[in-house]
Amino acid sequence: MITPTPMETIDPCVSIGFVGFDPPDGKEISNYIYNGNTYDIRLEWLHFYWPDPNGELKKVKLDGSEIFDDPTGPPMVEIFSFNGDPTISDMSVDAIEFIFENDAIPPPGYWVEATFVDIGCYISDGI
Repeated sequence: MITPTPMETIDPCVSIGFVGFDPPDGKEISNYIYNGNTYDIRLEWLHFYWPDPNGELKKVKLDGSEIFDDPTGPPMVEIFSFNGDPTISDMSVDAIEFIFENDAIPPPGYWVEATFVDIGCYISDGI
């Protein structure tokens, strides 16, 4: 008879991360959040820095849906309250778009950090 053995619990944080920034495109710059877990994860906190010449941050979109629309002056914003549902589906890569008042200048000068509800994970990326 075979006796089942408990499986090692895998840290969910090793399967979450930013993939990297795309070059600026007009008034926006994008990064991507990877969720390699077999369950959805939800943003708890988002912290973003950008160069002053971009002007105000007007909106943030996650996978095409607006999650923030409170114009905020440079150089940074901390978002604790989201519009809609800031969920990243299981086994997916979702674009996070930052939309500015002015055309986004080329890097360097961008930094993003995030935490997720219930799982205690922190990720960051900069360019």
